[in-house]
Amino acid sequence: MKVDPAISRLLMEVAFLATDTGLYDQSVAIFKAVETATEDSKKEFPLIGQAFCLLAQCKFDDAIRILESVEKLNPKNEIAQAYKGYCLKGKGNASQGIELLKGIAENGTDPLAINFAKEFLAANK
Repeated sequence: MKVDPAISRLLMEVAFLATDTGLYDQSVAIFKAVETATEDSKKEFPLIGQAFCLLAQCKFDDAIRILESVEKLNPKNEIAQAYKGYCLKGKGNASQGIELLKGIAENGTDPLAINFAKEFLAANK
């Protein structure tokens, strides 16, 4: 079953809000539903949402596994790389995480990823 992209975006926004308010189970359920109903070329977005939910819970290894599956779908997805840098630092691989985030902050092309990387680096000096 295909879902209208506008509905998918709306559901993703609801899922991110659910994550922000600590409704992790509900958030993951929405992201997985969107993933199931999304064409293959767009699956990276609900996967990133699932990873975001996991990193919000400090489940860094699980988030990294999902982010690496996103990288297989789209190796140039900079938000996945930025979230991976955050997770690496969170699980104790600070130098590797910081290096990844610096690369995005200095050479990235995705404004959201660049902003995330710069804000994280500024907050973690």
